[in-house]
Amino acid sequence: MAEEDKWRIARIALDTIGSRHGYVLAGGLALHAHGVTDRPVHDIDLFALPGADGTAAHVEVVSALTEAGYDVQTLRTTPNGSEVHLQVRDPHQPEGVELQLVQIMMDFEPSHIGGYPVMAIEDCIHSKGEALRTRLSAKDFVDLHFLDLTYGVNFVDAHLGTARNLDDDLSLSLMLSQVGDIPDESFARYNLPPDDAAYLRYNILAWASDLVPPHHNELQVSNTGPAVGTQALDLEQATQAWERIAANEPVSLLTDYELTARFVSASADADIAAEIGHVTSEEVEATGPRSALADAFQKHVDRATAQEYQLHDEIYRRLTQPGDDRAAEVAVRRAIKGLHANHQALTQDAVLSRVTAAPSQGHNSSVLGEEASKPAKALEPPSSDSWGL
Repeated sequence: MAEEDKWRIARIALDTIGSRHGYVLAGGLALHAHGVTDRPVHDIDLFALPGADGTAAHVEVVSALTEAGYDVQTLRTTPNGSEVHLQVRDPHQPEGVELQLVQIMMDFEPSHIGGYPVMAIEDCIHSKGEALRTRLSAKDFVDLHFLDLTYGVNFVDAHLGTARNLDDDLSLSLMLSQVGDIPDESFARYNLPPDDAAYLRYNILAWASDLVPPHHNELQVSNTGPAVGTQALDLEQATQAWERIAANEPVSLLTDYELTARFVSASADADIAAEIGHVTSEEVEATGPRSALADAFQKHVDRATAQEYQLHDEIYRRLTQPGDDRAAEVAVRRAIKGLHANHQALTQDAVLSRVTAAPSQGHNSSVLGEEASKPAKALEPPSSDSWGL
C-alpha cells in the first residue's frame, strides 16, 4: 500500500477516535510527523492511555473505514479492547496495512501537528527503549539514528534511560551494540543502501561505546572495520570465527544482549526449579517412594541448570576472547542473518564468501585494529515538508 494511503487511513481513524477516545498517532508515522525520518512504514499505530474505551473505538474505526470504502478485518483483540489489530485494505490495491489500537502508558502531553494529535517525541523515544528490550529490528535502529541526528544523543539518552524496563547504561549499551548483527538486507527494507547501513552501524556502535567505558564493558564491539561492515575479514579470520560459532550453537548465534538477558532469566528459572525440586524431595522422603512427579521436577531442574551453564560458558567465552575475534563473530552472525533474509542456503562457503568480499564503494578499508574513519556517506534527517499530516 502506498504511503499516502496509509496517511489517509491514519487521518480517518484519528478523526474518528482521536478527540473522542484519546488516541494519538504513534510508531513510525509519528516520527514522520515530527520530521525525524521518512522511512517506509509497514503498519499504523494509534495509542491511548489505559482506561480508554477500546471496544467503542474498535467499532467506530471499523465503521468509519468501511464507510470510506476500505475492507476491514479484525485480526485479534483483547476482551476489553485494550489492544486491537485490524487489517485494512483498499479493494483496488493488492496489499493492505495493519492498524493497531493499543493502550499504553504515556508520560507527556501529545503534540498537535497538522491538526492531529501525535505522540510526544519523548514518549516516542520511550517506546524505542521498550522495543530494544523485546526485539531485534532494523527499523528501531534506523529510528534511533535519525533521532540522534535530529535531537542529539544526550536528549535521546535521557529519555531512553527512563524507559520503564531499561535500568542502566550497560543494558542500553548492549542493546545498541546489537546493530552490528543486523544485515544490509534488513536495512534495505527501509531504503538504506549498504554504505548508509555501515554509517548507521558506525554511529550507533560509537554511541554504545560512549555510554560505558571499555573497562566496564568487556563485551564492547568496535565501531570500525568488520563489525560495521567497512572491512572484509581475511579467510583465516572468517574460517576461525565460523568454526567458533558452529562449535557453540545455538547460543553463539545470540547477540550479546540476548545472551546476557537469557542468562539472567535462566539463572532465575534454575533457582526456582531447584527450590521446587528441594521441596518435592522433602515431601517424597516424608511420604514414601519417589513419585513420577518428583522425577519430572528433577528433570526440569536439570534442564534449567544445564541451560544456565551453557549460557554462562558462552558469556565467559566472549569475555575472554580478543576484540578482533568478537568483531569477526559479529560479521559472521550478520552474514548468517543476511542469508536467512535472502532465503539462501546456510553453508560455510556462503558465509565465508560474504564476510571476505570487499565492501561496496565508499567504504573505508583500513586494516583491522587501526583507527578507521567514518564510512563516507552520512545520513541526514528528512525535511519537515515530508510530513503526511
